[in-house]
Amino acid sequence: MSDPLIPLDRWPWVPVRWSEQALADAGSDLPAALGLREVLEHSHDIVALDIAEPPLYAAIQRVLYALTARVTGLDEEDPGDWSGRRLEVLEAGRLPAQGIAAYFDRWAHRFLLHDPEGGRPWMQDSRLAQQCDAQNTAGVNKLALSRASGGNHSWWVHTKDSSPVPLDAGEAVLNMLGWHFYGPSGKGSSRDVNGLKSNSMKAGPLRGAMSYHPEGQSLFVSLLAGLLRPQSAVRREEDLCPWERPDLPDPDAVPPALTGPCSRLTAVSHHAVLLLPDHQEQHKVGDAFITWAYRTAAIPREDPYLIWQVSQAGNAFARPADAGRALWRDLDALLLAEAGGRAQPRRPAVFDWAIELSDELDTPLAVRALGFAQEREQVRDIVFVSGLTPPVLAHAERDNASTAPAIGRLRRLGELYGRRVIYAVRRAHILYSGEEKAKETEAWQERAGAAYWPRAEREFWDRFRTLDRERGARPEAGLDAKATQKAFRRLAFEVYDEVTAPVCHTLRGAKAVAAARMELFGPRPKTKGGPTNPGEAMPADTPAPRTPVPAARTAPKPGPSATDHPDEAGPGTPAARPSSLGSSKAARYRAYVGWVEKVCAEDPGARVALRQGAGRGRKEVATMHRIVAPWLPEQRDDVEERAFYAVAAMIANRPRHTFQPAPGESPEETDRPTPQPAPDAGTASAADTGIGATNGTAQDAGAKPRSSVGAAYARAVNAQLLREDSAEARLDLLTRQSLNGLHRHLPSSMRHLRQAGTDVDFAVLLADLTWWPTQSKTIARRWLQDFYRLRDAAKHGRAQQRDDETSDDAPDTD
Repeated sequence: MSDPLIPLDRWPWVPVRWSEQALADAGSDLPAALGLREVLEHSHDIVALDIAEPPLYAAIQRVLYALTARVTGLDEEDPGDWSGRRLEVLEAGRLPAQGIAAYFDRWAHRFLLHDPEGGRPWMQDSRLAQQCDAQNTAGVNKLALSRASGGNHSWWVHTKDSSPVPLDAGEAVLNMLGWHFYGPSGKGSSRDVNGLKSNSMKAGPLRGAMSYHPEGQSLFVSLLAGLLRPQSAVRREEDLCPWERPDLPDPDAVPPALTGPCSRLTAVSHHAVLLLPDHQEQHKVGDAFITWAYRTAAIPREDPYLIWQVSQAGNAFARPADAGRALWRDLDALLLAEAGGRAQPRRPAVFDWAIELSDELDTPLAVRALGFAQEREQVRDIVFVSGLTPPVLAHAERDNASTAPAIGRLRRLGELYGRRVIYAVRRAHILYSGEEKAKETEAWQERAGAAYWPRAEREFWDRFRTLDRERGARPEAGLDAKATQKAFRRLAFEVYDEVTAPVCHTLRGAKAVAAARMELFGPRPKTKGGPTNPGEAMPADTPAPRTPVPAARTAPKPGPSATDHPDEAGPGTPAARPSSLGSSKAARYRAYVGWVEKVCAEDPGARVALRQGAGRGRKEVATMHRIVAPWLPEQRDDVEERAFYAVAAMIANRPRHTFQPAPGESPEETDRPTPQPAPDAGTASAADTGIGATNGTAQDAGAKPRSSVGAAYARAVNAQLLREDSAEARLDLLTRQSLNGLHRHLPSSMRHLRQAGTDVDFAVLLADLTWWPTQSKTIARRWLQDFYRLRDAAKHGRAQQRDDETSDDAPDTD
């Protein structure tokens, strides 16, 4: 079946997304796709192109830029002021219909998809039909960038080379453009030119790169904003697009020079392509020749829509497309004339002129990023990459600034803590496993990155919008660097705790995690022979830290109640802590502990009766029942009941004088009214208990410090009343016990702590014993984390102070 001529200037093949106003005016009569001529004619009614594949979007966008320059006369600097002429087009509200008609009437014969009479099909080389072996076609699967071809990305679209499915004509043209810009090097169809046959191709100019395009409220604005001002020497008769050339270029000769923006946008391909119609269906492409365009010479890679940066060897290269790198991390390189940093990123040249147009718009321009993560020197395609910012070009820098603007500092702080948390979890796993190249080490790093970067992106845009509002009200307003630093650091600690939590229930894991946690504060000061964090270079001008101060005591964060399942509190939250939400059970536990202490202080007989139960079962000491039984909850299990008896025995198992008022206090000041053990709660309210403070700190300055078993051991070590290895050994023993073993070992551990001059929060211990059968790992993790965090609190305080002092000098690796 012969395929009729398909004029790409009129035949609908470019998908578009209409504006709401255009849809309201026309109803459902608007087509989903247009030809190139209609795209320009209706660009003011089109929001954007409706192309899902980013590389195809970037390719057709460059063609549309060149066509826009032609139809508006903005392909030359003269006559008059180029910027003024562009503003006149903007004020007109649409591209000039006369210019569109004149251009396409002249070149319509060069916009054919197929030209069976040996003419010039658009963006193709008709000579390939004779120069290539008819049996050596590329195949339609190789033509389509999103299809499987050979062994490449077979998980995208399940097709077979043995039974290819023809492409719609429009889809084939888009993929042909994708090949011109993103095609790989390697082997293609064998092409015979002047008696020499070769099938070796060079990579496309945008392969593996990320391109950035200014975007307005309509395609019309976006196309005008994306134009590059020509140099004064540019002449349209010389600055030709491929379809405007009188003859096809000689493959053995030097490629035609790129003399202006139009040729630089469209005539940069190292590939020659010829689409072949399908013989069964109309408007389908069933095969293609794909081969080299020039035998030896290379076309300069000078694209004005790329961020160019400098490698460590001093070579310029385009910033690669990376699916793991969010668009906000490139924002300062797009908005600042000189973003700074090791890589010295250079803003895409087009943004110098886009910023100028943005000043004339009611809504500033946004930035659309389009790319294809690929291996540049290998035939390996990874994933499409795209992004769209809010309207941001109002923040763009017009001239070089002597200091980095707020947006650059905001990005650097977000990236700084991202690098730190990824390095810290890697270091933690190495300390835990002893292996530097274990797969689990990489898995931890990937989990940390996957958890941190989306949260950092939300934080970035929240602060960016705040900065935007403040600047609107107060032009002198800037970024609160300290608050921003604390926000990103908090995210890093949250992610670190989540990723490392699975190993913190063991002593070895908790110790490794605590040691690597220091990496979140950045590199330690250099000492003679002492290493610093290899994941981050310390700036040479980093100021020396001032006199160290201990970490500030802070109020505890809300956590789960005793009636909630501990795992529902979320990662990093102390589980099985009954106090934190002030539940009725938390009040009962606190009131019960207070009541036992009061009874032991006032009634020697009761204290003796209770202490007899230390290390023994409640059924063996009948004298305890009269004191403990009234406090037992009506809805309880055997585990909770056993915990009530055990805690009472451990409280009573100490000398009587320890229950007496402190020197200087009168009995009236310490006596409390006798609590009445109601069925649902004790008399102490949740607000009065202070239960649940972490790391041995109190809820307020005057409150008695309350802590877990781990924090109690840490206080004893910090006071040099216990050796660290002894405390670690006892904690290790406790955290590995069953419930019976824990009840057997806890009394001796409490005596050990008491001899060292410290004690635990028995209300918290009561809850821990209640949850132990089902949540032993979670509680053990909290004990061990409390031990190491409180033990290292002073060290963390010094590190945090140093980090606060050096935040303005955060190293930039971009």
